[in-house]
Amino acid sequence: MSTKILKLCIALLLCMAANTATRAQLTYVTTLPPLTGGNGQNGVTFNVQAFSDVEISEIWASFGSTSSQTVEVWYNPSDSVNGVPTVSTGNGWVQLGSVTFAPATAGYSTIELIPISGLSVIITAGTTCGFFISSTQTINYTTGPSASGTEFSDANMSINTGTNAGYGGNPPSSSFYIRQYNGKIGYDLAGPPCPQPTGLSATNVLSSSANVSWNPVSGSIGYDYIIDQNATYTTGVVTNTTATTASATGLLPSTTYYLHVRNYCTAIKKSKWSDYTFTTLPPCDKPSAFNVVNITPTTADISWAPLASALSWDYVVDQTTADPINSTGATNTLTNGASLTGLAENTTYYVHIRANCTGEISDWSLDSFLTPIPCRAPVIKTDYVNAEEAVAYWEDIPTAYTYEYAITKSASPPQTGTKYAMNNIHMSALLDGVTYYVHVRSYCNSIGIEGVSPWGTASFKTFPLNVSSTIQDGFTIAAYPNPVTDMLNISFTGEGISNKSQLQLTDISGKTLQQINIGNNEASIDMSKYAPGVYLLRYTDDVNNKIIKVEKQ
Repeated sequence: MSTKILKLCIALLLCMAANTATRAQLTYVTTLPPLTGGNGQNGVTFNVQAFSDVEISEIWASFGSTSSQTVEVWYNPSDSVNGVPTVSTGNGWVQLGSVTFAPATAGYSTIELIPISGLSVIITAGTTCGFFISSTQTINYTTGPSASGTEFSDANMSINTGTNAGYGGNPPSSSFYIRQYNGKIGYDLAGPPCPQPTGLSATNVLSSSANVSWNPVSGSIGYDYIIDQNATYTTGVVTNTTATTASATGLLPSTTYYLHVRNYCTAIKKSKWSDYTFTTLPPCDKPSAFNVVNITPTTADISWAPLASALSWDYVVDQTTADPINSTGATNTLTNGASLTGLAENTTYYVHIRANCTGEISDWSLDSFLTPIPCRAPVIKTDYVNAEEAVAYWEDIPTAYTYEYAITKSASPPQTGTKYAMNNIHMSALLDGVTYYVHVRSYCNSIGIEGVSPWGTASFKTFPLNVSSTIQDGFTIAAYPNPVTDMLNISFTGEGISNKSQLQLTDISGKTLQQINIGNNEASIDMSKYAPGVYLLRYTDDVNNKIIKVEKQ
């Protein structure tokens, strides 16, 4: 019966050097011309016996299928195949590689390389090792002449496909069935072990990058290296280089990475992997959790969340949302906060903050705050002052929601007063000829900040009314009858009376009703034309100033 065989459409895993350059240095032991018999379905087993120390770098086989397939290559370094093998890592088997192949285009198969990157199997003289090659698909027939035989060898190595090593039967997985091996083995004589790289290290380790290096190996023609998160190298795309340094970027912050490096003594002879671990720094994130407290019209305390990777921070406080150019005008701090002074009231400030980490600087963060308007004391004015009344008033304070006032005879501000919502006070029932003090303070709320202003104070003096009160000794003024119904008589005694003397009649609000120039010691005013009520009679000359309260009936 003709031998079935699959065609491998190679999906290359990590080829280090061109195949032609590598194969030219290898010696091959082959089962060609193709064998007949076996005729299993989806796999082959065979033994390799070494007469000298050999290093296997290539395994070729006749595989092909009209469907996509996956091929696995296993070997047992301490045992040969004898009967149906139980292929698993628990039974001492080592998987050398797994390759996925596209469907074959022809109805038959040819001998092709199974492309296992970096394949290196050393078998010492006098040792026999078992191999198992599996395929997930049914194989096609093999082309070429038929031949019989089970052992194919040279002076250094023998491939045994005898009845105990290549046959039909059930392997460990129900998807695989054993057939006889058609192919070839490429090897080189194994010399002293290829020395591994030493002195692996990582420097300038940041949150997303690092520089790695290792000591040069004498006689090396190059190195493979890979950086991953596996403690030992298993699989992955390696980088070939003749340098002993490399830069890694795109790493994850706060992550443990492993550097794996191996040395090439020749194009096919390579060392075991050397491993080194390092951990990237935490991310250099831009500051967050901004907070502002103790805000006054001119000061504020700012803070932000601490950052494990930050060595210091730069901050800029200005009135623009644009990021600062470099660090122009920035203040550096070793703590995650600052006290701001010299601010202006009722102003929006923007706070730009960035973190300085080892070898890295974060982006600028942006936050803002508004300074409050200070709670100012009212500027008090008085008007409509007479003998027993007065009015105090002031401009509204922008942030005041109420006021507190007190009327006293002392210039010293009181401890407390009366809450009041208006910005004017009408004071009545005052004593004539007395100096009064009006004290007012504001209760404010600006951007949610409560405040109380200092006291504002203003004074005034009510007009005197009694006759006995004189501006100057020896001068008196009398008005009668008082109360009066029609004619009011006024007499003056004393010095100062001249043609500059004047007499004014006003109402209680201070409005002038009548004015008389005095030329002698007597005068009169017709009160009959005025409504009943209280009126004020004011006398003035060069030296005297006198007020009398007159009641009109």
